[in-house]
Amino acid sequence: MSKIVIAGGTGFLGGLLESALLKAGHEVVILTRQPRASNHLYWNPSTTQVDLQAILDAEVVVNLCGSGIAEKRWTASRKKELYTSRIETTQFLCDIFDQSKTLRQYISASGINCYPISSSRVYTENDPYGEDFVSQLVQKWEGASDPLQSVCSVYHMRISMVLHPTFGALKKMSTPIKLGLGSVLGSGQQPMTWIHHEDLVQSFLHIIANRPASGSYNLTGEVVTNQTFTHQLAKVLKRPILLPKVPGFVLKLVLGSMSQLLLTGIKADPNKLIETGFSYRFPTLEEALNNLYESK
Repeated sequence: MSKIVIAGGTGFLGGLLESALLKAGHEVVILTRQPRASNHLYWNPSTTQVDLQAILDAEVVVNLCGSGIAEKRWTASRKKELYTSRIETTQFLCDIFDQSKTLRQYISASGINCYPISSSRVYTENDPYGEDFVSQLVQKWEGASDPLQSVCSVYHMRISMVLHPTFGALKKMSTPIKLGLGSVLGSGQQPMTWIHHEDLVQSFLHIIANRPASGSYNLTGEVVTNQTFTHQLAKVLKRPILLPKVPGFVLKLVLGSMSQLLLTGIKADPNKLIETGFSYRFPTLEEALNNLYESK
């Protein structure tokens, strides 16, 4: 089994991944500014503080650092925070492990919204980055780990919307539907990429166990429209969608440029990961939502 260091491992995804790795028999060290457990190690990328001797023998580094892209309005200060929480922490990890003799894998969370905005084109990992704010953020985020390519295999896990009933976007979407206030957003035809939280965690374990070729990997189940997603969620929750569509201009007034996340989308091809032998447990939206809600 491996010694695995998770940077940013105290968040929701980090907790799920840590549990799965420990269950698989790995040793896990969590880098955090607020240690709360025996396997937590203090670090501070802003001041370059960390106990090097405790982690330099790591075989795998997982980077989950990054402020939530949809948590706050994209003001100038928020955009700077989104940048520094991703790029500067990645640069610090590269500085730590650039001379490592044991590291064999660096695996970073990344974003599936890295491609040019399009409602028709299906993107693979070989396609170029877009020019919008999120795409450029992802490009710089992934590029920040380039120095480690001479040290170990480098992976960028391009994560789509993570489905979990009590966390993130799905919780925010389900609440108004449960109250009878659900509505399709904008035209409703914008694509939505998503992944069940169990498949997300298993994709990381798959990369660690099988060590496929370095590079980026799209993590998504079937791509559906916002309208399809909304109505499928309402069906599982046994609630009707009675309200008219929310006009795009209303979302832009409320959210500013962050409304881009709701009003536009991309279609991404997940076959590169599947071709490495990975199998989605929940490849369709119906299967994923049924699992998350009907058995509860």
